[in-house]
This record gives sequence, C-alpha cells and structure tokens, in this order.
Amino acid sequence: MKLIPLFNSISQFAKVDDEDYIRVMDLWPWKLLNRYAAKNLSGRILYMHHFIMRTTSRSHLWDHKDRDRLNYQKENLISSCQQKNCINTSLSPNNTSGEKHIHWHSQSDKWRVEIKRGNKRMFGGTFSTIEEAIETRNNLLSQLSITT
Repeated sequence: MKLIPLFNSISQFAKVDDEDYIRVMDLWPWKLLNRYAAKNLSGRILYMHHFIMRTTSRSHLWDHKDRDRLNYQKENLISSCQQKNCINTSLSPNNTSGEKHIHWHSQSDKWRVEIKRGNKRMFGGTFSTIEEAIETRNNLLSQLSITT
C-alpha cells in the first residue's frame, strides 16, 4: 500500500495498491473533492476510484468496504448500486439505537424499523425491545438481498 498526497490538503492522503501507484501518480495532482480524491480533466471530474477500477461512467458506483473514502485499494472497493450504497452508510450522529435502520419512536415509546430505498420508506414495525427490532430489520434486509 502506498500513499498519494492530496494537493489541497496538508494532512490527508489517498491509499492505493502498490501496482496502481505509478499510474495514479502520473495524473498527480489529485485533490480532495466532496471527501473523495478527484481531479479535473478537460472540464470533467475524474474520481480516483473510477480511475483505479478503469471505469469512467458516473452511473457505475463503487463503495468502500471500510467506509474510508480515501482507501482506494482494490480489495476495499466493491461494485455497488445506488440502493446498496445508500444503505451502507455510517450511523447518523443523531442515532439513538446504535443500529442502522432502527430508531426510537417517541409517539409509541417503541423501537421502529425503517429502511429507506431511494425516495421510499419501508416500515418494519415498532417493537418493545431493541432485540426484536434488530431481528426484524435483519429479516427485512435479507428479503431485500441487502446486508448491513
């Protein structure tokens, strides 16, 4: 693993596999743009994950397994879709359950399971215990072929 310095950031570096280092450095400088490593090529933005994975289409999404937006090692990049990419997010700072897709519903005084897919919300129900909510959430995600 090698580190690529980001031109507009003193302390942040992109991580790449050894075999990609020279190819990525040939296009240096890379900048931090929307928390991703990117560069402007003839008026078009090229994100480092597309460059490394040899995809240029903005419709192709790559997700970072470890959620580190600056880790571009191939083993860390997984092909994704918008739905899976949205579900594989970090916990919100407002999260009260410590679990994804589960929050405290104060009107019912119960835990509520809610999964957002695009602009639709899927409700899994409300539960007295967090364990019941987790089990229901996991079953619902399994039915949707999505993992947390």
